[in-house]
Amino acid sequence: MPAGPRLTLRSRPVGGEPLEKIAGRLPARGRRLILLIHGFNTTEAEAAEGYAAFADLIERQAPRLAQALCPIYWPGDAAMKGGAYPWLVARAETCGAMLASWLSAHLEHRAGEVAIVAHSLGCRLALEAMTRLSAEQARQIRLFLMAAAVPVGLIANDHKFEAAIARAASADALHSRADGVLAFWFRLGQTAAPGESGLLPEAVGLNGKPGHPTWSRTAEMPGYDHGQYWAGHRMASHLAHRLGAAVAKPRPIRVSEPPRQAPLRVDPPPRADPPRRRL
Repeated sequence: MPAGPRLTLRSRPVGGEPLEKIAGRLPARGRRLILLIHGFNTTEAEAAEGYAAFADLIERQAPRLAQALCPIYWPGDAAMKGGAYPWLVARAETCGAMLASWLSAHLEHRAGEVAIVAHSLGCRLALEAMTRLSAEQARQIRLFLMAAAVPVGLIANDHKFEAAIARAASADALHSRADGVLAFWFRLGQTAAPGESGLLPEAVGLNGKPGHPTWSRTAEMPGYDHGQYWAGHRMASHLAHRLGAAVAKPRPIRVSEPPRQAPLRVDPPPRADPPRRRL
């Protein structure tokens, strides 16, 4: 993604603590704003690569939407890599509070819809922000949560998250049963997060639970592994379609069926030879 609109909470390109407040600049045109939030264990350079791939897909399908894209960078990585996950859950909460303050000020001075497209632990950051917004502010926000690294039980049993999602203009959960990170590693890391959830919890981004009416839409991204969403054509089509761009509606997932076998041919019994005539 070329130099342009971006917001950052990062003090360093790799690791580091969050800034005291969000810095950066917004797209100059339009009333709509589409904020992109990367996930866990992602450096600034890695996040920029994913954002660039997503922006390219949106540019091809809906150029006007591409003009509204604004990436957000936050320190969701650490030197310990995967072992730092339990502590980075708390950081997502901290950064979510900072984003809420920024959104409150933005919505007060600039009218228009805000879409938040978040991935992995970035979904937790987005939800933490939503819990701190007023009902009026939340009604201007549409959520698109990709491969959400958020426990299903936290959504279903914690009133603050359930209420925050219900106040949003819409909330879509994009998920994949092929996501190996959420199927295994998330369960271990989330179990170790203090005071968060029970033993080996399921992530929202695996099967899209708790389903309706929590989510406005759930959509399976067939075959998507955890890191494939930003470069996924189906994901970009879903966003463009839901935001009203004139694109083809993503086709429903086809249910695979076993290949049909040709019916066995039963040959008729051989005819008896006619009796020979003597001449």
